Amino acid sequence: GRSSRSQSARGTNLRVRVKVTLEEVATGVEKKIKLNKKVKCSHCNGTGAESPSDVETCSTCGGTGRVIRTTQSFFGPMQTQTTCSACHGTGKIVKKKCHKCGGEGLETSPEVVSINIPAGVDDRQILTVRGQGNKGVNGGPAGDLKAAVFVSSHPFFEREGFNVWCNVTVSFAQAVLGDSLLIDTLDGKVKYDLPAGTQPGKVFVLKGRGIPILNGRGKGDQLIRINIDVPKHLSAHQKELIRQFQEEFGPSAKQAETYSGTGAEEKKGFFGKRKK
Repeated sequence: GRSSRSQSARGTNLRVRVKVTLEEVATGVEKKIKLNKKVKCSHCNGTGAESPSDVETCSTCGGTGRVIRTTQSFFGPMQTQTTCSACHGTGKIVKKKCHKCGGEGLETSPEVVSINIPAGVDDRQILTVRGQGNKGVNGGPAGDLKAAVFVSSHPFFEREGFNVWCNVTVSFAQAVLGDSLLIDTLDGKVKYDLPAGTQPGKVFVLKGRGIPILNGRGKGDQLIRINIDVPKHLSAHQKELIRQFQEEFGPSAKQAETYSGTGAEEKKGFFGKRKK
């Protein structure tokens, strides 16, 4: 169709990749993409002719692009309508083709296209922007732009559906005594009161601090996994304080455990349980 300039045809689709951050997924974002696309030829204005005088009405079909033929049959005269073979359905004859587009009526040109990325979009999801593909042939409609969204990995958050996970490390003292923490969220920092006696691996939930539900209402949650930082290098004074704490904590009868084969009985306090 493109080489013979037959009747109008829809333009082809274009495909691009769009990279977004997790923060942009949480809010939605507009991305401007520069791409090369087929547009109406600037020299011939899409006619495919070198000049307006080089375009004539087809004498075979009279400009209709169709030819009607009458034949005799058993039932009498019958008419059939076919595409004009002289103008290939365009109704026009181009005597001299455009030097810029070679008679195609289209040229390749850079263009900036805006793509609206909705909040809650998933990684590798395909978005369709209607009418932003290549221009159609002979006045046909333009194709579409297919945008594949790629979400960048985040150094702090890990997405799971519409929820986000994060790891927060606290000191031993904070875990034992509790503390007021400032937690990073996709909306900024929020205050969270860590309860006393928090155990390693404990998960807390911040309701509605996750990813917006795509084309829906509400948001997912943010899940906080607590890690406890155990110091590796202690001074002699600090070690003594820890020993005093262990003695003060005191082992119970249930915490004492005899290991078979050694005959040695190990009394377990808080740190003994953690080691196990």
